[in-house]
Amino acid sequence: MNKRIKQYFLMAAAGALLYFLLSYHIIYSNRSFYLLEKTEKTLEYTFYSFANKKPEQILKVDDLRYDGVGDLLVELEMISEERMLDLVDQYDFEDE
Repeated sequence: MNKRIKQYFLMAAAGALLYFLLSYHIIYSNRSFYLLEKTEKTLEYTFYSFANKKPEQILKVDDLRYDGVGDLLVELEMISEERMLDLVDQYDFEDE
């Protein structure tokens, strides 16, 4: 009986971990991790690093841009809010 309960617990933990990975972008920058909630449950860009990337390169990624990575870039002072808004408008216009 204990073995079966342990199996159920492990399956539930694995399911919770998968749901977490589907729900959040885990972003690494300057020896810190940041969570950014996804708008759609997907494994795309689950792990993303800002290392050696310019804000322009980061904002080109549609999934990250739609999920609000620009606000995180402003918070980390990697880009000004005005520049971020200009880039978001530019990339959104290119997508249309």
